[in-house]
Amino acid sequence: MNRTINIIGILAGVIFILFANLSFVNEFVSSLLMALGTGLFAACFVNIILQVCKEKEPEEPMKLLTNERIDLTKFYRKSRSQVRHHHDLLSIAVAGALKDISKDDHLLDRILRDRLKVRLLFLNPLSGFVRQRAAEDQMTVADVYKELSASIALAVEIGGKLKARYAELKKSKLLNEADEGSFEVRLYDGCPYLTIFRADDEIVWGLYTAEKRGVNSAAFRSKKGDSALSGQLEGHFNVIWERSRSACIVRYLEQNAPVVFDGFVEHLNAEIARLSSQN
Repeated sequence: MNRTINIIGILAGVIFILFANLSFVNEFVSSLLMALGTGLFAACFVNIILQVCKEKEPEEPMKLLTNERIDLTKFYRKSRSQVRHHHDLLSIAVAGALKDISKDDHLLDRILRDRLKVRLLFLNPLSGFVRQRAAEDQMTVADVYKELSASIALAVEIGGKLKARYAELKKSKLLNEADEGSFEVRLYDGCPYLTIFRADDEIVWGLYTAEKRGVNSAAFRSKKGDSALSGQLEGHFNVIWERSRSACIVRYLEQNAPVVFDGFVEHLNAEIARLSSQN
């Protein structure tokens, strides 16, 4: 659209210049037309050149968003409130994200009625990597268990809210199967070396290192489809997600009632209590 306007401006400039050179046009009008024509032609021509140069600039595969992920709380909250289709999260613990989701009735309603798909993955408290992450984050193992327990409890709370809201909408015949989204929370056993936050086409990610705590490490932003990097990040999440199929805490998929796997949760909590008592 902008290029079309600039082309029209160039043509108009040429016409003004041509009229300025006609013999029957007086000197004042000729000077005015020449000035307008030349200025319009030059401005629009430069705009087109700048647009062409900009289009040829390669997209950055990633952009530094912050040096410390702890600064992104408001950013994550805003992105989550604006997400339209897909929200994925991979992290050590996701208590903060789950707390925000549990308080956001509008987001829960969009999951049930506006095709929003949410997938959350966090570290299995029974994984052998809990001790590694505790050491690298300068935390006690008991503190890591505490964060993971909070994530589990909040996931169960959200599952209960979804079940109640689903039953209410179903009873009132306000639930349209074509508009249902999904919500799942799973645990992963693998090495926690990467955190991924996806809101539609935007991916924010960062490394977990032995040097400093994850919240004090850098975060980068990549736009889905801009480079091979964004595809690899999405692929990384999807592979871990599929491997974690059997370790599901809450599952709500299109056209199926929400389910909280109470037996699995009870087993997790019992094991966490046992392991915590040993530390």
